[in-house]
Amino acid sequence: MGAPLPDRVPTATLARTREDGYQLLRMFVLASGAEESDGTLDILPGPCGGDMDPRQRAAGYYRLLVLGGFRALGDDQHGAFAGMHAFVRRNRFRIRSYRNPDTSALRPDAVGQWELKGVADVRGGFAFSVFTVRPQTHVAVWITSTCRRTPERDEPDGPFTLPSLVPHVPTAAPVWAPRPSAAPTNRSTATPPAATGTRTPDAGPSTHFRDLLG
Repeated sequence: MGAPLPDRVPTATLARTREDGYQLLRMFVLASGAEESDGTLDILPGPCGGDMDPRQRAAGYYRLLVLGGFRALGDDQHGAFAGMHAFVRRNRFRIRSYRNPDTSALRPDAVGQWELKGVADVRGGFAFSVFTVRPQTHVAVWITSTCRRTPERDEPDGPFTLPSLVPHVPTAAPVWAPRPSAAPTNRSTATPPAATGTRTPDAGPSTHFRDLLG
């Protein structure tokens, strides 16, 4: 099947989608029992598809990716994923995959032993992909919007970097945080699972996300 017709794409400003996607990521972190992110949080705009996709950025079409991570409270991945799974079920989000072994099943050399993927029906829809990285006590969260069209063509569309788990995304300008000078400890050389049911924007992962996953 081809791409959806342009008039079938939801209308939403970038600011509205940034806030909705960020709040979804924030709710996953809090549902896990954690109270803070593990480093900065990145919000990246991108095109809906390739060069042949009729929904071009110049015409106001976009897709948004929100990236973050956290350390499981008490280094208990099983408890963290149980809390996020309960959050997803309460909100009746669609679950596409869920793996939550007992923490005793830990294999230090693996990536993605714990995983929760699905779709959240929030203002047009978001895909979510939550998975452990190396070390397994650290959890990555990807939130990806559907293709949308903004009615405000001139609104800022650059990447936002948030220094921590703030209550809301700033509306005036991105918040830039200094990059750490020392290499982080939670690195991974493996490729994480891709978000289910949506295409990752072509903008590519930020420096912080590359640091998180290796």
